[in-house]
Amino acid sequence: MRCWNDNRLGCTYRNTSRLQRAAIKRGGTYGQWRKFRREIFKRDKWTCQSCGTRHWPKFRGILEADHITPLADGGAEFDEANVQTLCKPCHRGKTTAWQTKIKIQETEQE
Repeated sequence: MRCWNDNRLGCTYRNTSRLQRAAIKRGGTYGQWRKFRREIFKRDKWTCQSCGTRHWPKFRGILEADHITPLADGGAEFDEANVQTLCKPCHRGKTTAWQTKIKIQETEQE
């Protein structure tokens, strides 16, 4: 897709993926995160650290890199000790539990 203002950040920013936009907002690049994430997968031997299911590198999109301490809670983004390999269902469950915990804390404070 071509835009009338291709040389401006707005057009290229809109045409990037969600992960690339998140990296731009953090001041890094998506390539840095992708490389770091792959190293975490190798370290964990392509195995979900929650359920223990092993996935092979050729099955893309099944494994995700999860921040043990969420970035919103002050977790370090590129700290190997703060990142683990999870499969999509386990990552979704952990994220849902964390969001529920935050909502409960917010309602208790009110």
